[in-house]
Amino acid sequence: MLTTAFLKEDPFNSLNMPVYETVAFEFDSAEDIAEAFQDKKAAHAYSRSSNPTVEYLERKIISATGGRAALALSSGMAAISNTIIALVKPGENIISSPNLFGHTYGLFSKTLPDLGIEVRFADLLNPAGIEKICDEKTKMLFFETVTNPQLEVVN
Repeated sequence: MLTTAFLKEDPFNSLNMPVYETVAFEFDSAEDIAEAFQDKKAAHAYSRSSNPTVEYLERKIISATGGRAALALSSGMAAISNTIIALVKPGENIISSPNLFGHTYGLFSKTLPDLGIEVRFADLLNPAGIEKICDEKTKMLFFETVTNPQLEVVN
């Protein structure tokens, strides 16, 4: 459980931040919504992009960790793919165990190579083998702990 000071942001003064289960938000005019979608106006326009509940979680994470920013995503696969695409460019590579959740393996064996990102699979329980395939274009070492479904622990 994440416990930090309550960040009072609810316009209705709720004791706890409510869960906003909405897709879209109301605006006074078409111009207002256009400005929100063009990031010319700070406003929640569409929950897939931003939502008060998700923003509150992100601010709580920043508060708890002392970080500068946080990004809450809808799934682990969204978090994995966003992180890799943000940090690794075409022509670069990552090293990973082949022992991965099935959709992660699919991302690594098909999607990332299609984007020009090489994935080198290695036995991550053997550090000497990792060193042999690591080079100046290696940008990330990816592993699951505990691996799914093999239950290996990379130390």
